[in-house]
Amino acid sequence: MAKTESIFSAQVRKELKLVYGDECFVQLLPDMRRTGKKPFDFFFVYNSIFIAIECKLSDGNSFNIVNDVRPHQIPCLFGVEKAGGKAFFLICFRKHETSFICTPSKIGYMEEKKMSDRLTIEDFRNHTTEMGRFKIGGKTRWAVEKLVEECQ
Repeated sequence: MAKTESIFSAQVRKELKLVYGDECFVQLLPDMRRTGKKPFDFFFVYNSIFIAIECKLSDGNSFNIVNDVRPHQIPCLFGVEKAGGKAFFLICFRKHETSFICTPSKIGYMEEKKMSDRLTIEDFRNHTTEMGRFKIGGKTRWAVEKLVEECQ
């Protein structure tokens, strides 16, 4: 699944650059196999706010926190928030052609409320912001404006 997650991540980065241009600095984190664990996929800076993003993908109707989120990622994203930045998981449900913007604390809250590691697409619809897709000029694109709205 890592390959399709990287495609999703690349699409979101491309959309951020397309929509916000010079107002937004987007940077992919380098491969860290030799230096340690990668804390998140990429970051961007918008209106002087550092925003860390970790992209995840589900092929079905649910998302498994235990299998799909590496143990170091939630603490790393909490660290970004503690330092004054913003941090989000973008959970893409490929089958439904939609994704959700979710803070690390919201993932923990939903997991705790359900008493389960598997969260359904309905859990995300009820507790997070949906970042859907739309067609414009014959092209389908992610609604990254919703992500930026979450940062303000």
